Amino acid sequence: MARIREGSITPGMSASNGYMRDAWSYKAQGSRYEIKNDTAYAKYLVGPGSQSLHSQRQGWRITVQTIKDNLAGAYKHANAEIKKWLAARKR
Repeated sequence: MARIREGSITPGMSASNGYMRDAWSYKAQGSRYEIKNDTAYAKYLVGPGSQSLHSQRQGWRITVQTIKDNLAGAYKHANAEIKKWLAARKR
């Protein structure tokens, strides 16, 4: 409470520094991809089975849910890119 009173923290405001956002990477493994985040705390924010209750209540989705939520859009984008590639080959 003292830090709230002194103004060094603001409850309800995100204190995100962007480190986790910037730490996502992927690597091709044959026809598959490995997606990972090397921050030490990623499992507490988005890890299935290890996500903290605080992160859940703030609205962080676990990685599996984020992938499920975005899969249809990824397929749509991939199909559009394939169609463009095929059209360019016909020329």
